[in-house]
Amino acid sequence: MTRLGFLMIGATLLGACETTITFDPFLVPEIPVEASWTVEGFAPDVAGCAALGVDRVRVEVFDEFSRPLGSTPALEARCTDGFLATPPLLQSGVYRFQLLGLDAAGFVVADTALTEPVSAFGNVVIEALFDLLPTGVIFDPFGAPEVSIDAAWTVNGFAADFASCGDAGIATVRIDVFENVGGVAESTAALEAPCEQAGLVVDSLLRAGSYVFNVRGLDASGLVVAESGFTDPLTAGLGQTFVIDTDLVSMNQPFAPRGFGADVTVSGTWSINGTIPDAALCGLAGIATVRLTVFDATETQFVDYDFPCAAGAFTDTYRRDLYFTQWTALDATGLAVTDPVPNPAEALDLGAVTTANLRPFDIVADLGPASLEITLNFENTLGGMDFRDCAGAGVATIGYELFSSVEGVLATEFGVPCANTLFVEDAPAADYTLSAITADGIDGTKWGPDAACATIGAFAVFGEDAGTVVQYDCFLLIEP
Repeated sequence: MTRLGFLMIGATLLGACETTITFDPFLVPEIPVEASWTVEGFAPDVAGCAALGVDRVRVEVFDEFSRPLGSTPALEARCTDGFLATPPLLQSGVYRFQLLGLDAAGFVVADTALTEPVSAFGNVVIEALFDLLPTGVIFDPFGAPEVSIDAAWTVNGFAADFASCGDAGIATVRIDVFENVGGVAESTAALEAPCEQAGLVVDSLLRAGSYVFNVRGLDASGLVVAESGFTDPLTAGLGQTFVIDTDLVSMNQPFAPRGFGADVTVSGTWSINGTIPDAALCGLAGIATVRLTVFDATETQFVDYDFPCAAGAFTDTYRRDLYFTQWTALDATGLAVTDPVPNPAEALDLGAVTTANLRPFDIVADLGPASLEITLNFENTLGGMDFRDCAGAGVATIGYELFSSVEGVLATEFGVPCANTLFVEDAPAADYTLSAITADGIDGTKWGPDAACATIGAFAVFGEDAGTVVQYDCFLLIEP
């Protein structure tokens, strides 16, 4: 295995301009790291570490342009260990490193400058030797109380308060001071404040000069979870004030359109074959859930919002941003049944609106053919409102002709035993007509249809009736 080594002592290196960092060095663990250190040129024994005030050390990882990429517990050890070795930790890439000496409270009391860039690809081990020196030997911004700081911050574009800070997981905000972008960070307790304070003013803190600042948000355990990025170099003379006004942007914040700050009302509706769904229709279509997938502007992050099919609509509030949305209908097992599968994504721009309606989603479903059921109701006493079935009214035989506007005559029956219902399976969308309806009673009574039942096309089946039983009543009156 190849070993890549370098030696670093306390010396400041210049860096490049800051840009947005999206690279995660720990995403694919391929490259081990071995680090060893001395303390002011000597082996790190108990006395030497104590004299410098160092309890433990931490290796910080930077990219080749001196932009911070973070650290991990595997890169920490006791000062007196003098050495640490990790299993495969970093993915292949080009890195720079810095060693920090931390006191028992976690404050940086010793450090080194950044290493030269080292390329690590394939079967290699990164080896580094550092010499820790007290902070201030390299860079001492607090050497004279000559310049003040007036800082203010927002959180992910919102005013810093308990709600926005809590949503971002930020407990404390710390201002780090750099000699330059690639230099060593210095800070002090005076440059820390609760996130919801939204700013701080510190009089006569820094030595007059030129600095670069990075405002960072720390969670309750002290981990950096948000930062502003490096400022441009700022210069202040004796008695002047550095003014910093910045926005803390969360690192690795989950994509959450309905998260904190959501104030745009978004509504959407869906149908099945053009019909507003209910539980019965959803069941016939085999659809349990309607899913709305919301993507970010780059369509690389997404979140699924599920709704019961029978709801037919939803209303939520989203954050102002550009999204892409996509509908899918799911069965009870979670399989997509939409045609097409899934529905094409559409842009949803909420940047300058207060309400937005999604394009309605019509689910094309094969519900099977409809059936037609006509119930015959026979008048029991002349002129009364008492209607009964065959047995109740004493009907012996019936006769009729059933006609479809699509298929023509479907049935012709005369003198057949009375039936309470006439049923047509697989009834296509059409107008259906009962004609020549007769009924004869056991005692010789005769019945004929009322005007509604005898109307041409009185019994209609529509396309949206697919998969259902379409039911009608036909009333037959006693003939005087």
